[in-house]
Amino acid sequence: MSKCKENGVTLSHILSTARIYALISIVSAHMYFPNTFSWQIFTRFGTIGVIVFLLISGYYFRPNKFTGWKNLLTKKSVSIVIPWLICGTLTWVYNILLSATNRSFLGWLNWFVGNGSYLYYLTILLFCFILLYKAKKFIIWSTIPLTVISILLTAFGLFEPILRFLHINNYLNLFNWIGFFGLGMLLQGIREEKIVYFLRKSRIWFMVIFSLVFGVLLF
Repeated sequence: MSKCKENGVTLSHILSTARIYALISIVSAHMYFPNTFSWQIFTRFGTIGVIVFLLISGYYFRPNKFTGWKNLLTKKSVSIVIPWLICGTLTWVYNILLSATNRSFLGWLNWFVGNGSYLYYLTILLFCFILLYKAKKFIIWSTIPLTVISILLTAFGLFEPILRFLHINNYLNLFNWIGFFGLGMLLQGIREEKIVYFLRKSRIWFMVIFSLVFGVLLF
């Protein structure tokens, strides 16, 4: 029996804990603050939760359990799209009752896909499922450097002309996110015990690196 199992630590436990912190992260991103330093902290912290959920979603995504494109789209429509449509519409209606939100079909569509709302995660997630469903391993590997490059280009504002042309924000830039989902898929090929061991031994370094990157993002 491995040391991880002797200590009662499994990858499922770690990922469940990660989900809790990710939810706290996402909730904090949607707390209202004036445009202050506190607002910057919570906004940056909220992005981390989305990354965690994409990693976990990629890890648990099993393309082989779907019999084909039709089966994939049908199951994802039932599990994601229909609840997304219902809840997204209800929150849009609630929002327009409280503010001067665009009440046109275009206003609803922007809200639904996350162009100015927190629903962008579902748009990104659905595209990740579709684009990487039949992808070869080298394609999945290529998503990681693609996301790194995209984030750098976004940080330097080089994507702004394209985003303005498409009338979308940075959060709907799929390239900024797909590498995290792809990394989650690649982790499927590593034994659970090795992942748990690595995470347990590296957690201090992760905290240090996270603090440094978080500090850089703030300034």
